[in-house]
Order: sequence, then C-alpha cells, then structure tokens
Amino acid sequence: MSRRKKSQSAFPSSFFLQRPLDEKTATEMALAHHLTFAACKSWAGTTRLVSELVRMVYLTFYVQCAGYGDTDIARFADAEAALENCILRAGDDETCWIAPSECALVEPILRQADTQLFLAPRLALIDAYKRLDKFLRSSNESPLPQMSV
Repeated sequence: MSRRKKSQSAFPSSFFLQRPLDEKTATEMALAHHLTFAACKSWAGTTRLVSELVRMVYLTFYVQCAGYGDTDIARFADAEAALENCILRAGDDETCWIAPSECALVEPILRQADTQLFLAPRLALIDAYKRLDKFLRSSNESPLPQMSV
C-alpha cells in the first residue's frame, strides 16, 4: 500500500504570514543589528557596517508604514543623516565611528526595530524587504522624504 504525500503549496499559508517571526530568528536578527551598532560605536565600524545600519533604518521605517511603530518620521531622518555623516567622515581605510551624539539619534530606531522583529507579522517584514529592494534599485537618495510628504 502506498501512502499519498500531501501536496505542499509553494506559498506559505496566510496564517503563517500573519504571525511574528519565531523567537530564535527575531533574536538573531536583532543581535546582528546590535553587534553592528556596537562595532560602529567602538572604532571597529566600516562603511559596509554603517550601510547595514542605514538599511535597518529604512526597513524599520517601512514596517512602521505598515502599522507597526509610532516613531516620528523626523527621527528616521535624523538617524539616516547621522549615519550618512559617519560614512562621509570615513578615511581611505573606510573605518567608521559613530559619535555619541549620533548614537543617541540611532538608538531609538534600533529599539523600534527590535520591537518590530518580535511583534510585526512576517508579511509586514517581507513587504518591507521588498520595498527596500525596490528603493535600492532606484535612483532615489532616500525613501524618507518621499514618504513624509
């Protein structure tokens, strides 16, 4: 007697997409953000690491646009500007350091990103990544001014 295998859909169920990430995945993603931030605060940052923090700012903004967060849009712009200034200060070796005054601008976004990773549904996170990818393929300098108009 042969057993029939249940057909598996190529797409996750809507129930799965409406649930938050599992705790392990959310923790790993949040830890990656915090380790990147810590490296950039202690003269171990690079332009690539700071760029990852800029991506985190944009992703957090996009997830907030989906209804998961309440940070003033100006705070996102402040964090973006602080990180861009950090990249502009990088020397030939591309070493970056986020100054304490700049850290204070990035930390609220980092905390919101943590909350979103643990509470926002997978679908909101997936959509944010899609929006980030679309932005990165565009010639726009920032998604923030466009969204806040």
